[in-house]
Amino acid sequence: MPSADDVTRERAKLEHFPPGHDGKDPGLCNVAEALYDRFEETGEINDLDRAIDLYRSMYEIQGVVADLEEAVTLGRAALELCPPGHPDHGVSLYNLACDLRRRFQKYTGMCDLEEAIELHHAVLELRPPGHLDRPSSLHSLALCLSNRYDNQGVVANLEEAVTLGRAALELCPPGHPDHGVSLYNLACDLRRRFQKYAGVCDLEEAIKLHRAALELRPHGHLDWPLSLHSLALCLSDKHDIQRVVADLEEAVTLGRAALELCPPGHSHRDVSLNNLACHLRTRFQRHGRVCDLEEAIRLHRCRESKLPTR
Repeated sequence: MPSADDVTRERAKLEHFPPGHDGKDPGLCNVAEALYDRFEETGEINDLDRAIDLYRSMYEIQGVVADLEEAVTLGRAALELCPPGHPDHGVSLYNLACDLRRRFQKYTGMCDLEEAIELHHAVLELRPPGHLDRPSSLHSLALCLSNRYDNQGVVANLEEAVTLGRAALELCPPGHPDHGVSLYNLACDLRRRFQKYAGVCDLEEAIKLHRAALELRPHGHLDWPLSLHSLALCLSDKHDIQRVVADLEEAVTLGRAALELCPPGHSHRDVSLNNLACHLRTRFQRHGRVCDLEEAIRLHRCRESKLPTR
């Protein structure tokens, strides 16, 4: 039967395979299956939890939907074994809610998102102010509500997401490991609200928060491209309103930096191509430089054909 060291070794091996790799080492899957088999024999819920964690890891690294489905199925089983009052009830609710949101992101099934929101609300009630995991619950529920706003356009969901995001940021001050992600997520929701109401104060705050998040994500950080991309969008929005050329120039500069970090095959490649092309077209409209328009056209064509930019 697998040990904790077995799990660690197999997870490390899996990291060496790129997403979608056909020859994925079956070791981690074997460990997950063995853990589940042992759970069925002994009823030891820790084995079930570790099996769920491994299936989730395989999905996040490899993107194989069957692994996510297995994580959801086993997550439901774990929740049934941890009813209200059980010490692991809250974490079982939370983990299942997160996996349901992952499945929503894959298939956009609203039933998954609605269930995730319901579960996250339940978890939040079990994590009152002062609870160590309250920030993660606030953060995760805010993400779900933002997704529902994007899907349904109900402003109340966006307002609640902003409120929860502020609460999460207050609980994650500078130095907290989640300070950066709290800054980033609140900034994104504030930009959403700006897009709805055109409140410049929301946009200014979003820019301030994105700059702070970017400082915490140095070059080479996994989320560096996202921060560049999001700040560039905010600056482009600001230029559209206030017509300050420096904002547009910075948006172009950040857009180029983001694209350089998203080579062909990168999950954010398309959006980086599209956004830089849009910034360049805006600059063409402002200054009439044909070279900007030509580059924008080339970037749009690269996006359609999946060709390299050069």
